[in-house]
Amino acid sequence: MKVVAVALVVWFISVVPAGAARFGGVEELYFGPSVDYFQWKEFLGGTQVVKESGPLFGVDATVDLNLLQTDDAGALKLKGKLGLFGGDVDYDGSITSTNPAYDGLPVKSDVVHFGVRQEVDLGWRLPLQEVAVEPFGGIGYRWWLRDIDNSTTRDLAGQPLGVQGYTEYWQTVYARVGARGRYDVNGDLRFFVEGGARYPFYTENEADFPGVGTVTVKPGGAWSAFAEAGFRYRNFRTGIHYEGFRFAQSPGVKGYSVSAGKYVTIYQPRSESDVVGINFSWAIK
Repeated sequence: MKVVAVALVVWFISVVPAGAARFGGVEELYFGPSVDYFQWKEFLGGTQVVKESGPLFGVDATVDLNLLQTDDAGALKLKGKLGLFGGDVDYDGSITSTNPAYDGLPVKSDVVHFGVRQEVDLGWRLPLQEVAVEPFGGIGYRWWLRDIDNSTTRDLAGQPLGVQGYTEYWQTVYARVGARGRYDVNGDLRFFVEGGARYPFYTENEADFPGVGTVTVKPGGAWSAFAEAGFRYRNFRTGIHYEGFRFAQSPGVKGYSVSAGKYVTIYQPRSESDVVGINFSWAIK
């Protein structure tokens, strides 16, 4: 499933836009940086046990293709996006340990996030004089590294205690559905807005846990929202955006704990990701 899903997204990103550019028109092509405020939360039952927050920085390239133009009914559109993102954010959580004396102790650290994002949408643009509305559906793929640094805390007796960090490798394939609109004030100025929902239908987290080794868990999916609004003036484009991800708790998997001398059950708690930011782009077309 993973190989097929990733191959489909890569094929859409690399092959479809290239072929469509021959038969359709490139309406927009732009690239540029983004600055985001990122939050990640994990929950056990109804209790929040982990919170990560801080800045992420990214760069994206986007192409908007007109595949089929009709005078009255509108146009068939294909939009593709490819980008990188990363940053070092604060970690506020607790220790997970097979030792009851340490399990649940609070700990603070730093977390490095770095990843790639890819999306392809297919929509139909409905012209309404200066205003255009475009319902769309699409697919996306995201891979990212979550590297929690080593840290220290204090045990129940108040003594210093070293805490070993670990690395997770996430990937998710998700469906997107929504609508975007634009309003052309004149030949130089355009306002745009976009919004919708997405659902991660395949997600996995490959984690390298200390004393256990590499374990892969597969969180379930849940609906979340995304939105963007901004303007383009000549070749300059900017917008504010929101992106959410929601993951249900994964089924448990067995891993052998060297320190405990037995197999333990490992799972990914229910998790939420929220990003609010601003992007700046320069339009080649």
